[in-house]
Amino acid sequence: MSDTRLSTVFITLDSIKEVYAELREKLDLHRKSKRINEVSPDVLVFLLEFLRLFYQAQKELEGDQYPTLNLVVLWHERLECHCRPVASDSPHQAIIRERHLEWLNRKIKIETC
Repeated sequence: MSDTRLSTVFITLDSIKEVYAELREKLDLHRKSKRINEVSPDVLVFLLEFLRLFYQAQKELEGDQYPTLNLVVLWHERLECHCRPVASDSPHQAIIRERHLEWLNRKIKIETC
């Protein structure tokens, strides 16, 4: 994913979710369902919910019509909280959150004087 923009991944996953049932039906009809067998609707929903906040942050912080530097700290705190595992997470979901939290803290260092 490092060479692919988050927005591209998010939009692609979102469109797959929107047409998942129809896509599965068409692939079954053509005996090509193995192409989607490993795409779990539950995992897809989790990934979209998880990535949505990153997508929103990217959209707001890439604004070229207004200054966004003042928003970095706010988004960092919000994303940091979003990346902390919650009790309802599966073990895999918790790992995804933890890894993103580590990545976030490596990429953004906010220091106070």
